[in-house]
Formats: sequence, C-alpha cells, structure tokens
Amino acid sequence: MLYLLEEAFRHMGRSSNFNRETIIEAGLQLVREQGESALTARTLGKALGCSTSPLFTVCGSFEDIRIEVKKAATRVFTEYVEDSLNYVPAFKEFGMRLVKFSIEEPNLYKMIFLTPGNKSLIAKPDIREYIEAMKDTYGIDDSQVNILFDQVWTYACGLSAQCLAGVASYTDDEISDRLSRQFTSTIIYLKSGVKTGNIKPRLRKEGESPVMPLP
Repeated sequence: MLYLLEEAFRHMGRSSNFNRETIIEAGLQLVREQGESALTARTLGKALGCSTSPLFTVCGSFEDIRIEVKKAATRVFTEYVEDSLNYVPAFKEFGMRLVKFSIEEPNLYKMIFLTPGNKSLIAKPDIREYIEAMKDTYGIDDSQVNILFDQVWTYACGLSAQCLAGVASYTDDEISDRLSRQFTSTIIYLKSGVKTGNIKPRLRKEGESPVMPLP
C-alpha cells in the first residue's frame, strides 16, 4: 500500500509540471519533426521526459490529444497564409503559400490535408473577401467564381502533392508561373461562355481521331 501511495504522489508531482498547452505543443513539434505516425503516448511522454500518466491526467484520452494537435497544426497553417489579402493579387499569394507550406512543413501539411477523417479540420481560407473582389474585377457570377476557386485550389494542391512526393522541386518563380497559367486559362474559359459539360471518354472507333474537337 505504501508503494502505491508513493507512486500516486510521484505521478501527481510530475503531472503538475505539465499543462495542456505544453503537452499539445510537444505533440505538434513531434509531428513536425517525425510525422503524424510518431504521435503516440509513449513517444510524447518520452519527448516531455515523463511517463504516459501525466498525459492522460491532464488531457484525458489520447484521442483528445490527437485532435488538439491537429487543431494546432491548422493554426500554424492559418498564421502562415493569413496576411495573403495584403498582397495583389491576394488569391495568387495564398496559392503560392499553400504550395510553399507543403515544402517547408511537409509533415504538418500531411496532417492537415492528407489524413483521412480530417475533413472538418481542412484549412481552406475565409474566401469571402477574395470572392467579392474577383466577382467585381472579372465580372463573373457566384457559380463562376466558385468554379474558379475550386480549379485553382485543386491545381495548387496538385503542385503541393508533387513536392511532398519528391517528384518535383519548384522555385518560387516556377510555382508562380504555373499558378498564373492555371488561373488565366480558367478565367478565359469562364468568360468565353463555352459549355464543355462532362465529357466522358468512350471506346474509340476504328480510324477515329483520339482527340475530341473543341465545342
């Protein structure tokens, strides 16, 4: 019994050295350096120099710790892109920062954007100001501006995925050039009034060109 009491007081003393913020920050740094798979109770306790008991005493379940670390990672991304609106064009600056974040913070990017079940945490920006500015400048409606945003967002995420996979390495100028081409081509398409619809591939007939004519 005396041994059990000593153990209880020892863990109480240790847990008092840690608060929730300290534990979450340590978890964030662990993910940053080693990836999300490294975030376990054992590795986090080791990083803090304690047993796993204080983690559960302070934060409850380890799943709660995981959720809070994901939220902390999202805040890092938000701070990384938050002043994009101070640039012209703002939407371009945001796209460039999205790609550069994947290069500079690959493990946090994976946790935020590429982890199954993180849909509610995906850090898309508050785009209301972007949307209103683009509608006024380019003379496009709500439906068109949503297409524009989705196209450029998807393309920027594609560039990010290439960087994460190590199949491509882009300079700032190369990122800018690619985003400019995608943005401009989408604007031209929207302003042209051409309706492509959903073109579904079909089996090619003998002697038929593999290229479908533009509408």
